[in-house]
Amino acid sequence: MPTPELLTQCPRKTPAGEDEVRSRARGLSRIRRQLLIAANGRYTRGQLRDIAGSIGGSDADLSALLDDGLLTVADEVASRPTTAQALAAGRRSLALAKLHLLETCPMIFGGDLGPRELLASVETPAQLHATLEVLTELAARRKATAIFDGVRQVALHLLPRETGDALAA
Repeated sequence: MPTPELLTQCPRKTPAGEDEVRSRARGLSRIRRQLLIAANGRYTRGQLRDIAGSIGGSDADLSALLDDGLLTVADEVASRPTTAQALAAGRRSLALAKLHLLETCPMIFGGDLGPRELLASVETPAQLHATLEVLTELAARRKATAIFDGVRQVALHLLPRETGDALAA
């Protein structure tokens, strides 16, 4: 069991970890791959341990990624604002909505690159809404509708008011 100090560290992918996400060369288990994708320097080790537990893994999976050099530890959360900070500050933009979806979709869709490819092509609020409809269907197929509904609502809230509010109704 990690010490309390270790649980507050924020693992992030190393260049080797980034390569592994793209190439799948090491043949990581589904659990370790999902943890590797989720580790972006913004979640603490304790949060990632909880994510691991929710998908059938353990802290040993996270430790293995660290030991294999796929993750490294940042002592502080990345300086990029979080979704919660953006919401609290009342910031809204298409870019923030996309960022939120890009960061949360791997936890719902795993290593499936389809959702990331769909989101990467979004350039307008209307395209984002169409993409959200497709992602909602994909989430339903994975029996993750309840989780994705929350993700979708945050993304809609992050859109500028005239587009997010009108289409959320």
